[in-house]
Amino acid sequence: MITQQKAEFSGETVRNVAGAFRWWARPTEQPEILRRDWSANPPVNSTKHAIRELAASFRKRHDVIITAFRSNFQDLQKEVEGFQPGREIDPDDIAVPELEKSEAYFRGEREELREIRNALQRIGGTQAHGAEVFAALKRLDELFEVLIASFQELRWLIMVNDRLLAPRTKGQCTLRMNRHEFFQFCRANPDLRMELTSEGDLIIMPPTGSKSGHRNFTLAIQFGIWLRSDGTGLGFDSSTGFTLPNGAVRAPDLAWIRKERWDALSAEEQEEFAPICPDFVVELLSRTDRLETVQNKMREYIANRAQLGWLIDPKERNVYIYRPDEAVICLSDPKTISGDPLLPKFECQVEKLWQ
Repeated sequence: MITQQKAEFSGETVRNVAGAFRWWARPTEQPEILRRDWSANPPVNSTKHAIRELAASFRKRHDVIITAFRSNFQDLQKEVEGFQPGREIDPDDIAVPELEKSEAYFRGEREELREIRNALQRIGGTQAHGAEVFAALKRLDELFEVLIASFQELRWLIMVNDRLLAPRTKGQCTLRMNRHEFFQFCRANPDLRMELTSEGDLIIMPPTGSKSGHRNFTLAIQFGIWLRSDGTGLGFDSSTGFTLPNGAVRAPDLAWIRKERWDALSAEEQEEFAPICPDFVVELLSRTDRLETVQNKMREYIANRAQLGWLIDPKERNVYIYRPDEAVICLSDPKTISGDPLLPKFECQVEKLWQ
């Protein structure tokens, strides 16, 4: 009996499948009605036959792609998710560029579909052309959206796996993406701690240790008691990301924003990584943090209009205090630190964080 040996999964496998999707997505026969510039020359005198041909073309493309997606891509994603730890998926850097090409291709195809839809709407819409062509357009557009998100997610999975293996990152994973991609990536990976630099580099950080988590909680309790009695602003925990004016997305261990500044944001801005630098930020140094790195982050907060920043180093029992246009103050083993005048009457029992 002859058995066929399954080919070993690799970056080349991903590259081949990603490239094949662009080939599968191209229509085998293009109707005459599609051989035009829809933005500049819409088909004013289109016949019903031509519109039916157009709808049939969209349906055919949809069926071909969805079949390929179910039989190829979903298996590919499982292979990546179950890849053996400790190995690079794409050591030759051939899969990620191909996935990026496929993302770009399907984004372009979505733009073309929207041009066609808009042109048909301008020359009569469903009343003139019927609902069939618009329904076919919508199904294909939604499928392209799923493909873009799937290629993006697969690309991220590969990049995270491979970059985490690089010793130079010291346990952190650095990728390059824009703010929109970063928000989608965070939604897809809620268990990861991440920030985005002003240059667009994504930094994936190790999870907080238990002792650091306890210190964060102790700090949040103290601040929460003051916050409730003061009532002039809103407090945020370490899971909250803020988009700073320089484009970085940072998540301080504790933050506070004056109520009038927060209320000036739209509801949509408040739902995502709000485009605002907090008035007050705290960074609590953990065992995996480098002091110099966090000090740079504190300077970034102040440069982006934070009014007060505390960098707390439990190991050395130091507190660094940052204010605009003032030299950094380092307090050695203080029992308390005051938030005055920005945070009136807030006294943090910092000695409790040394425990």
